[in-house]
Amino acid sequence: MPDLQIINKVTEEKLHKLKKHKPFMHNFTLTEPVADAIIGLLLAKKEGEKRSEILRAEKTAKEIAVLEEIFNLSNYPDSTTKKTLSVLLNMQQKTIQIWFQNRRRYIKSTFKNAKKKTILTRKDNFDERIIAKKDCYSSIYRTGKSFVQTSLPTSLILSIYFKIYNIPQNQHKYD
Repeated sequence: MPDLQIINKVTEEKLHKLKKHKPFMHNFTLTEPVADAIIGLLLAKKEGEKRSEILRAEKTAKEIAVLEEIFNLSNYPDSTTKKTLSVLLNMQQKTIQIWFQNRRRYIKSTFKNAKKKTILTRKDNFDERIIAKKDCYSSIYRTGKSFVQTSLPTSLILSIYFKIYNIPQNQHKYD
């Protein structure tokens, strides 16, 4: 019973605050059923506010392959390239942007680790590219300059997409 009195007091205080700001609340009387309804609604709202886990769609191997091929050509794709990729891969542009940021961070940290150990520890097919980019990254670390955003032709992006998804390209030339 004391819990009910506390709940009623809290609810009455909330109603008093509402009456100050909302004149239509002056005629409102707090009865037991109304209080129960208010508490029920507040509890339901609180349960509904529990943070649900964000479901991330896992990228397929082909989607990753397309993104990696584009990354090999441009570490910093411009908005047009990201928009084209988002349409082709059915992803949000923000997701693609974050993928490129994460990939750049991964390459950068791999290079730093390799520089410390003087050997490359990665086991995927980017070892050669890291070695090729070594001079670029070294100059960036020394000067603080970053790469420039590059715009890739849509035809190039499409050809990469077609190649990875095994879609035959129309070889006819139009006159």
